[in-house]
Amino acid sequence: MIPSIRKMTALVSIVVLSLGLALPAHAGDPAADLKQIEYRYYFRGKYTQAIDALQTFLARVDVNGAVAVRAEEFLAASHVLSGAPEMGKGVFARLIASDPSYPGPDTALFKPEVVDVYAQARSDYAALAIQTPSVASTS
Repeated sequence: MIPSIRKMTALVSIVVLSLGLALPAHAGDPAADLKQIEYRYYFRGKYTQAIDALQTFLARVDVNGAVAVRAEEFLAASHVLSGAPEMGKGVFARLIASDPSYPGPDTALFKPEVVDVYAQARSDYAALAIQTPSVASTS
């Protein structure tokens, strides 16, 4: 009788584990989920893992507004600090293009090299705006 109970327990454990892996993780509050990513990866210097987690996070349909901007900032910073400043500059460029009044990353929170890459993206955006001014139509 004991061996069959062990087999049954093992089978139930395997089924429960399989179901747990097959079901998607339940997403909680986006702001709280972003904080977890920040503290689990970014603030611990795990920039490559932060990039992966942030890209997945930003693909969620419930991420928008200020939370999305903050996630993009951390994504850009993670790229810069992982040794890919051009990728970070690209993220900042997207932020600037989507909202030209975007003020940039918080200088009290982000390292100077991240702020420098943002400044480069802002400068590139300004230069592009000068080269291709918008023309008002009269229609």
